[in-house]
Amino acid sequence: MTDLDAAAPTDARSPRGRARWAAVIGGAILCGLVGYVVGSSHSGTRFVTGPLEVGDHVATMMDNGGYGISGSIPWIDAQGSFHSRGWPDCVGPAGPDVKPIVTFAVTRVDYPGGWVDQVVYVDCRH
Repeated sequence: MTDLDAAAPTDARSPRGRARWAAVIGGAILCGLVGYVVGSSHSGTRFVTGPLEVGDHVATMMDNGGYGISGSIPWIDAQGSFHSRGWPDCVGPAGPDVKPIVTFAVTRVDYPGGWVDQVVYVDCRH
């Protein structure tokens, strides 16, 4: 670095100042784009599949961390049609020997002091 470089003006009107501002603005835009791509690619919903223990409109999956459903829940039937409520066909009736393999859509729900995984729908398309 020469003495002339050190004495060069760095305000926004000089070529050096404009280059610096362009670099700062370009970096901010790049950071924003990277954040958008990372954030938008993570939906928060994941799928877990496993055998169910089925009771009277109650089912639990102890594999893969332990999940449960009861009563009415949104579900997708084997043909791909969405049902906003009801008991999923693929879960079936209660019985000690009934252990259907079912896929749950699960999302994380945060609350003050912790979080819990919540089953948001059942997918019967497998």
